[in-house]
Order: sequence, then structure tokens, then C-alpha cells
Amino acid sequence: TGEALAVVGRKLGAELVVALADTATAILPAAVAAHLDAAYLSNVEGLTAGDAGAVVAEKRAGGVVRSLRVPLPAVVTLVAHPDEGPLE
Repeated sequence: TGEALAVVGRKLGAELVVALADTATAILPAAVAAHLDAAYLSNVEGLTAGDAGAVVAEKRAGGVVRSLRVPLPAVVTLVAHPDEGPLE
């Protein structure tokens, strides 16, 4: 399934694939990233446009939110903010 989705992403010219963080399908975004030879970052709380060829991801680690520059192409999974409830 990861390979099939990567083929579609490649045909569409996708540089950024965003998925919801879900324990039932947790391996799927990583598999897509591997087949696209793309960067992979999981459990991202925020995502904004960065400079050319990158996005900026906010990720919580040890209670601290860090901003990370992620080069494109990339696959990221988003989690709900604790104050906003689950993503739908």
C-alpha cells in the first residue's frame, strides 16, 4: 500500500504528503516516505511554509515545542493539539 500511494504521489508531483497520526496505520506514512526517498517526520503539531524547498514543523519533545526545518520532498503525520481535541 505504501508503494502504491508513493507511485500516485510521484505521478502527481507531490512534494509534501500529510497524513493524520493514527496508531492503526502508523507504518503507512513511513512506507510512503521510504518509497518516495523523502524525509519523514511523525507526530507534528504544526506545519508552515518554510523557505524554498522546505517546510517548518513544530514537534513536541520532552515538553518543549521545537521548530524543525524539513526539506522537501517530505511525508509528515499530524497530531491534534491537546487543547483542540482529536483531528477529524
